[in-house]
Amino acid sequence: MFEELGIKVEDPTQQMQVEVRQKCFHLFWIPFFSLGKMNALRKDVKLYNLTPELEATLRRDTVYKTPWYTYIGFILVFFGFILYNANDKYEEYKSKKLLEEQQAAKREVLTNPLIGDQYTMTTDKVRGVFYARVADVKSDSVLLKIVQLRKRAWGDFSAEIISFDDKDLKFAPQWTTKAEILNATLIESYQCNDSLQLYLPELGGITPFEIGEMKRNEKGVGR
Repeated sequence: MFEELGIKVEDPTQQMQVEVRQKCFHLFWIPFFSLGKMNALRKDVKLYNLTPELEATLRRDTVYKTPWYTYIGFILVFFGFILYNANDKYEEYKSKKLLEEQQAAKREVLTNPLIGDQYTMTTDKVRGVFYARVADVKSDSVLLKIVQLRKRAWGDFSAEIISFDDKDLKFAPQWTTKAEILNATLIESYQCNDSLQLYLPELGGITPFEIGEMKRNEKGVGR
């Protein structure tokens, strides 16, 4: 082989071989793509560059495939993208399932109300937050006790006290239906299907409410 390349071998006992060196573009010591190949002559323990003529001869007469690991950087990026995308899809799936479970929990509480269930309500008619507690359930009808969260005075850091005792009620209990409560609750969208119409003379007559949050046994539902 060496004679064919024009390399004179003076001592047959000498260890000589032609090595193909792969040049790569590295990023943080990770090879990304090939920058070509380089031939070199190893004689004993020393490495020598070949003359342009010998280099041209080797390139013409030999074919060396580029090792797959030359592109390991792109391979890692590709699989990293696949894993990231798969994880993103999985997180999206988990979020969707959690949202569906929360919506189902809300719908279950609203369609099967129990005495003691509590709803947080707001209305465009007056400022403030209202709370309604289920006081009685008869077939599809629901009796609600309603209180309005008192306004704090400036510098008042005491806890809000919400009392549903009859002696503390400002509004008369109101009868409504399960369907009206369900339609007035934010479940699947940012807008209710309808409002909960309650007759409260203290607020000027019929007052439309939207239900936001709900509790059962003092625990939030659908959070």
